[in-house]
Formats: sequence, structure tokens, C-alpha cells
Amino acid sequence: MFDQGRQIPAKLTIGFLIVGLLSTISVSCSYQPNQQLRIGTNSWPGYEPLYLARSLDYFQDHDIRLVELSSASQVMRAFRNGLIDAAALSLDETILLLSQGYQPRIVLVLDISDGADAIVSRPELDNISELSGKKIGVESSALGAYVLARALELNNLTADDVRIVPINIDKQLRSFQQGEVDALVTFEPVKTVLKSKLAGKVLFDSSQIPGEIVDVLVVRAQYLQQNPDAVNAAKIAWYRALDYFRQNTQAAVNIMAPRLGLMPAEALASYDGLMLPTKQESDQLLKRQSESTPELLDTAIKLHKTMLKQGLKAGMLDLSVLFPPM
Repeated sequence: MFDQGRQIPAKLTIGFLIVGLLSTISVSCSYQPNQQLRIGTNSWPGYEPLYLARSLDYFQDHDIRLVELSSASQVMRAFRNGLIDAAALSLDETILLLSQGYQPRIVLVLDISDGADAIVSRPELDNISELSGKKIGVESSALGAYVLARALELNNLTADDVRIVPINIDKQLRSFQQGEVDALVTFEPVKTVLKSKLAGKVLFDSSQIPGEIVDVLVVRAQYLQQNPDAVNAAKIAWYRALDYFRQNTQAAVNIMAPRLGLMPAEALASYDGLMLPTKQESDQLLKRQSESTPELLDTAIKLHKTMLKQGLKAGMLDLSVLFPPM
């Protein structure tokens, strides 16, 4: 599933993202875990099976609450401030939380992006090179910075060649429609809306950097230690929802589409760029095999090196702590 030999070189420092990320750092000392498992997410097809599980009453025997926020930045802020116990995040966002002194632990691989994250431009632009001198809207998150960094690096451009405009995901459609930017670093479901309703053109997507954008479910270490049964119940509900989605695809899409703000056909199409690992595949990525390291750890190490080159964090980390014993 992952190309373990792939190198991830990048040379990009995105200053406004560093400021936006560091300004929210405030390690909470008052966090007190309780029995209820509060899971924070933003809108993203790869996270939607959690809401499908709720709709199908797969949480009914367990105290699990889903907390939907408007952006990944808000999800990370809620985790920092102790308002949630778990979060659906990209791997780079998880590394960022660890670097800021928090204790996320990865318990599930939710999805692997294979085209769902993208740079979408106005129709008159034909390739990434034509973005030179243009305004690019990017959410102030590690993921947005990473996607932009890789796209520019692969097309022999740097951050100095473009004009970066910080725009949260919930403001991107309006910004594009009003002509405030020439392109957006975005993801589903916004990507589908940009293409189908605003004539947006995909210039770059995550299929060009296979295996590099991974979404995971992380749980605060203290909560995981004190409430392992609640975490296990969430994992079981997740896989039940995935089974339902695979066996009753149209019915599942009809449930999920309204929450994503898409028509059922559009919602189904949004999964074309995503891989949703089975339990066996997720366990294989996370499990420690005898003395070997989890497969996902190798990916995290490469990702961390790229983040260092981009200036997204400083210092060294022991990334192995992200992977608790299974």
C-alpha cells in the first residue's frame, strides 16, 4: 500500500502557516478524561463513516459523541484545549500535535488520500507552473502547507513564486466564487463542488504523491489508558459502518450525502480519490511485528523530515510513541 522507498524531498517555508499554527499552542493542564468518548472531526468523506455509524445506531450501547467542527485547525485547537478526547486528523497534523507537547496515540487508519486532496484553479489555468505570481488560498494547517509544498517542489517552484492567501476550508468556496484567489489547496467535498459548480480545474492531487497523505483516528494517551473499552467500541463501530458502506453502497451514500452537502452521485464520486483500509490493512500499518516498527511509522518519519524542511516545526521527535501496543 505504501512505497516505503519513496523519498520526500521538499524545500519550502510557509511563514503565515507557522504563525497561525504556533499562535494556537496552549498546552492544557486541566484535561480530565471521563467515560464519554468525544471525537472531533471536520467535514471530509474519509471521516464520514463515523457519522454513518451514528446514524445506524452502532454507538447506541456506548457513550460516544461526535463533535463536528468547521476545519482541521479547529479540531486541533479543541484537542489542545481538552474539549475532545479523540480526533480525526491527517498524519502530519498528528505529528504537529506531538511536537507541541500533546500526547496523541494512533488507534485507526481511517483513509489514504489518492486524489481527494488537490489544488484546484480557475479554468483558464492549465498547470502548476502557471500559478507563478498567482494567489493561492490555503488553510492554515500542516496539511495545506504540505500539499502545496509537494506540488511546488515537483514543478520546480518555491513559495516565493506564488502569493499565499490564508483561507479556512469553510470560506474557500466563497473566496473562489468572488475571485479573491486564482487557486485553492483544498479537499473533498469542496473539491467536487469547485469542479461541478464553479468550473474549477484540478492541477494537482494526492494521487501524484501516493501514500503520503494518511488520515488517522488519534486518542489522547491518558484517555486511552483509562478507557480502552470505549476506544475499542468506536473502532468496532467504524468497521461495522465500513462493512455497511461496502455492502449497501447506495443506501449508505443516501445517508451521508446531505451531511457532506452533496448530491448522492457526487458523494459517491468523492470516494474515488480515497482508499478506506480494512481492519486487516489498518492493523498491518499500525502493528509492531516482533522487533520491527509499524509500517506507518516509516511514512511518519519521512513526513516529519519534510515538515522540518518546510519550517512547520522544530526539534526532533520520538514518533514511535504515536503507536501504542495493540
